Amino acid sequence: MTIPSIEKPIIQFQIRPLLNERVKLYTHATTTRQRIVETTIMKATSDPSILLDDLIDEALFRLMHETAVQELGIKDAEFQPAPAGNELWRKQDRNCN
Repeated sequence: MTIPSIEKPIIQFQIRPLLNERVKLYTHATTTRQRIVETTIMKATSDPSILLDDLIDEALFRLMHETAVQELGIKDAEFQPAPAGNELWRKQDRNCN
């Protein structure tokens, strides 16, 4: 299997919208969402081999999840992508904007 070339502009144009939609599960703060997406893309570009284990979208979502957990300072086990889980982050987001 070859390493996917995430550096190509067309790949980034496809990946960024995909991640922008998914990152809404983590925060409503626009600047925080943008930082998480850009950091995820930077990590994937720096080491594309981390995307080899899974389907590309699953690998990207996993990487974004790890990035969001780090950026938001939450415990991975506490994250709940349901609406009730989002309520917890809205309070924190008001302080991030």
